[in-house]
Amino acid sequence: MNRLRGEATLAGGTSTYALVFDVNAFCLAEGALGRATDELVDDYDSGRRDLRLTRGLLWAGLQAKHACTISEAGDIMSDLGATPVQDAISAGLMAAFGVVTEGEDGAHPPKTAGDGTG
Repeated sequence: MNRLRGEATLAGGTSTYALVFDVNAFCLAEGALGRATDELVDDYDSGRRDLRLTRGLLWAGLQAKHACTISEAGDIMSDLGATPVQDAISAGLMAAFGVVTEGEDGAHPPKTAGDGTG
């Protein structure tokens, strides 16, 4: 798993999926959901997670390593449950952008060049 490319793991039952949130995934998500990446990430980060947003981000994240249709991504979401899917998407977004989403206790955004004691 390459966290610098926004990768995260989604596991449930006997299935494990590698999600990749890179430029290609965000372009796919923009096309499928009709919104810019910053809007999608802001909505997800704020907790405004409708099913289409979650399914669309899951689908886009799956494409690099588990190509499927958006309906098949919905089936994966139904099979594994919303919470593991949301947790994996949150981890991928955190890796891609340093976004801390609700429910990520102990997660911290990356330090910037100005952080430190001196």
